[in-house]
Amino acid sequence: MNFSLTPIISNQLELESENIMAIKSPLISTVVLNWNRADLLFSTLKSYIETISVPYEMFIIDNASSDNSKSVINEFCQNNPDANAIFLPKNIGGEAINIGFEKARGKYLHIRVKLIIYRNNPKNYQSISIPNW
Repeated sequence: MNFSLTPIISNQLELESENIMAIKSPLISTVVLNWNRADLLFSTLKSYIETISVPYEMFIIDNASSDNSKSVINEFCQNNPDANAIFLPKNIGGEAINIGFEKARGKYLHIRVKLIIYRNNPKNYQSISIPNW
């Protein structure tokens, strides 16, 4: 009897390749909308990545801020490869969320228009709203 291992090896490589792609695909796509809130933005972004435990992607959309939001966003994205910056030339308000919708690849969509601090609670996840928003 003559056996060929080629199909078995080929199938195994295809499965491994699919598994790698599945791991790299985000489960959650998070869209964060910002306008002139550099003072709170970094805390929100940092606390989010400290509590997320599944594959994710993040789109931080800045609505033409005039404060230092752009530098905060750029620094955050440089240190977090799953975060993507989108800078709009003018403030289009809540419609900017649609840009994130178009780019999202995750199975679930998480929208953040109000900046918060995410907290990891052993029993459940909770978020704390930041006042004055």
